[in-house]
Formats: sequence, C-alpha cells, structure tokens
Amino acid sequence: MKYGEIVLTSEKNILLRPATVSDQPVLVDLARRIWTATYRGLITDSQIDYMIDWMYSETTLARELDSGVRWDILYAEGNPAGYLSYETVEPLTVRLHKIYLLPDQQGKSLGRRMIERVETFAKDSGASRIVLTVNKGNERAQAFYRRCGFETIDSIVKDIGNGFIMDDYLMEKKLRPSGNMT
Repeated sequence: MKYGEIVLTSEKNILLRPATVSDQPVLVDLARRIWTATYRGLITDSQIDYMIDWMYSETTLARELDSGVRWDILYAEGNPAGYLSYETVEPLTVRLHKIYLLPDQQGKSLGRRMIERVETFAKDSGASRIVLTVNKGNERAQAFYRRCGFETIDSIVKDIGNGFIMDDYLMEKKLRPSGNMT
C-alpha cells in the first residue's frame, strides 16, 4: 500500500491523509477538543494541558515526522475529525501512539478503519504485532481495542515529568502473516 491519501469508505466524504508539520494547529485543535471530552475526570486539566503542549508541539511533530513516525488526519465531510500516529519500533512491531476521533464521529466504524490503516502498514512492513498503551481508566477505549483484537499484556506506570504520570495498560494485537499458507 502506498502511504498517502486514501478514502476510508465507499462514500467520498471520509478520507485519511498524511499530516505534515504545517498541520500542527489542526492537530492541536483536535487534541484539545478530543482530550477534554475523553480525559476530563481521568486526569487533571493541568495534565491534559501539559501533555498536549508536550506531545503536539511543532518541534515534537517535526522530530517525529523526521524519524519515521507517521501521522494521519481523518476528514469527515471535509472537516478534520480525528487523527492517528504510528511507527515501526522493532523489526516485527508497530506501535500505535495515538488514535483519536471527535466524540460526534465515534460509533461510525471510523476508528476501526483507522486501526485497519495501521494493520495494513504493519503487514506491509513485515510486522507481526501492533502494540499500544491506553489509560487504565479509559474503559471505553479498552473495550474498542478488544473488539479490534487487542489483548492486555502488561501494566505500565511512567513518569512524564512536571509531577505527572501515565498509568496505562499495554495492549497487543498479533497479526496473521500475509500471503497464502498451505
């Protein structure tokens, strides 16, 4: 699969395209809207602000894009509606760093299609698994990942600075090898 703009549904109004550094304001806007709806009550507002400033700065985005992290923005009816980022971290492992949709876009199979994008990338890269971390309190996301074939394999507590931690589960999806096996 060529990495580039793709239509995610048979409808022409949903597409996913690679992000660039110039998309940083769009990503920050989406992150603020999505993270507030998703994480308020799970982590403090000050941690939300800290993490968005840290993870979505122009410097961070440029460094990640330069190092091979792929960022995609999902558009629904021409408007930014979500995003994801992922990369190969070992020869056989792809890490899904971020996958987020605006609340009004959830439940429309768009998240599953975004996961399929990462699966295709992983298979094309020769990876045999995808890993991700998810906040232990985000039960809705955990249920979504389980429906997509992920299993919890570990628990991780990570100091991210400024007095904040990330308290996550590590989840994994094993991929079937592509090609015919007889």
